[in-house]
Amino acid sequence: MKLQLIQKVTVDKAQYHPGEWVKIEIFLKGEILNNIINDNLQVEINDLDYKFYNSEINLIELKQDLASPIILSWQIPQKMHFEGFGLDIKYYKNEQLLDSYSTGFDVVGKWFQAPRYGFLSEFNLDKKEKDINQRLEIMKNLHLNIVQFYDWMYRHHQLLPLLQEEYKDIFNRPLSLKIIRKQIEGCKKNGMLPIAYGAMYGAEKDFVTEHSDWIAATRDGITRNSILDDKQPEYIQIMNITADCPWREHIVNQYRQAIENLGFKGIHMDHYGFPKTYYSLINNKRELKDMEAEFGRFVEYTRKELGEETALIFNAANNWPVEIVASKPQDVVYIEVWPPNDTFYHLRQLILEAKKLANYNKQVILAAYISSLNKKKKISQEDGERAARLVTASIFANGGFHLVLGEGATILTDGYYPEFRQLTSEFSRVMQNYYDMITRYSKYLFSQNLRDKSAFLTGGINDEIMLEVKGKKINFGPNGEKDSIWTIVRENNKFKTLNLVNLMGIDTTKWDQPQYTDPKIQQHIEIEWLIDEDVESVYWITADKGDIRPRKIDFIRDKHKRGEIVRFTIPELIYWGLVIVKVH
Repeated sequence: MKLQLIQKVTVDKAQYHPGEWVKIEIFLKGEILNNIINDNLQVEINDLDYKFYNSEINLIELKQDLASPIILSWQIPQKMHFEGFGLDIKYYKNEQLLDSYSTGFDVVGKWFQAPRYGFLSEFNLDKKEKDINQRLEIMKNLHLNIVQFYDWMYRHHQLLPLLQEEYKDIFNRPLSLKIIRKQIEGCKKNGMLPIAYGAMYGAEKDFVTEHSDWIAATRDGITRNSILDDKQPEYIQIMNITADCPWREHIVNQYRQAIENLGFKGIHMDHYGFPKTYYSLINNKRELKDMEAEFGRFVEYTRKELGEETALIFNAANNWPVEIVASKPQDVVYIEVWPPNDTFYHLRQLILEAKKLANYNKQVILAAYISSLNKKKKISQEDGERAARLVTASIFANGGFHLVLGEGATILTDGYYPEFRQLTSEFSRVMQNYYDMITRYSKYLFSQNLRDKSAFLTGGINDEIMLEVKGKKINFGPNGEKDSIWTIVRENNKFKTLNLVNLMGIDTTKWDQPQYTDPKIQQHIEIEWLIDEDVESVYWITADKGDIRPRKIDFIRDKHKRGEIVRFTIPELIYWGLVIVKVH
């Protein structure tokens, strides 16, 4: 059994920019401090087999208290604008390897090249500074580089309160601008971009009463386009976002005030999925409007008013209207997933379609909430966590990002973010490993010049990639089917990737349903891959056992009826793993 001598290894930011210095902190277990004789640490920063930095530290010679973290610094080359780095620490005693720790970090020119989206939703005055810092530290260690401040505002139509620092929102939640400012500054300190939630067309009762001609009216002119029940004393009315309605200028000015007064770096523009059409009442004239067309114009107007450096994200709720907004001047394509997009395959299709509509120039974020973990459903946390693990693996394997973690180590279970749930310590470690993996291997998962080839290389009549176990073909393919290995192939001119997601023995392919059993572990998967390019090396990476270091896999060339195949064996697939084939 391996000794645990390295407690943890962290870096000081969730994400870095070219030329920045990375501060590395190595925390050792306290029990080793009285037994150091010939103890050394090997520190390596790498990309697969390539070493950017390699250093050995003799613990005896270190002139510091080892109860404090060992601190190192490394400067990211200025020329690097999209790269993931491995950070591997090995502990040797008398030249014998006793322990190791693996994590990663990344560099981007702009945040939206790798948008690992998180959230905050608690801003009450009782929140202690220590708690704020601890939660942000956890989120930083998860590499969440952009953070949505959800329902921080006074009202939907008036984001900032007029005078008071403490206030209550429409749902009577106590909020504090002092706490919001602290969390904004804390995000910036940790390399995370704070952005403000702001519905683009919601207004409460008092405002609507004063501006009744600004609403998005229904056909009968009596019923309301509202997200709250008519019987409740308060409601959120849908407003008219057309250019000739003063509402549009009003709400974008609210966005601007939030940025200028509080220090937010962007806006998350939300809508509620309806109405698809409505009537404008401006100038005493009833005119039918197409909401999706107006959404596109609203994004264009907001970008023009707030400038190119402001982070802008539009929520295409349940993929509507992604065909309009994907190409508009927002920074990513963000989709909140709801029925009838029910299956793992639907998640894949949402990602692929959005990438194509954005001309492969934007990353895709799916907000897929894990309702199995909502306490109201009374499903065991373990069964919900299995579902969360498969959903996260499915999204990452298909080249998408997942908004689901935040407020420290918590997970979203509902579209109303305060209904988050605390992760167990065991599952928190699982998710940490997954996020370490996607950060370290960012370019192999999210490079925008990667193209998906799954549908015509794997499954069905395709024989370019074949999977077997003990000489027998197993069920596999690109569609995320039950009792199969989900094979996702993406490639560019430098490398090919094969993501494997294990759906063998699972209960359901509906992503928002609990999984009562783990996938059946697959061992010694034999892979044949028809590759015409020269193969330099093959690697296998998985986060399922905690060690995310790349494992170099032996391969052979063999004859095929249409050329030559590359043959190699994957040792074990638990939930998710990544094959990288470097070619030239």
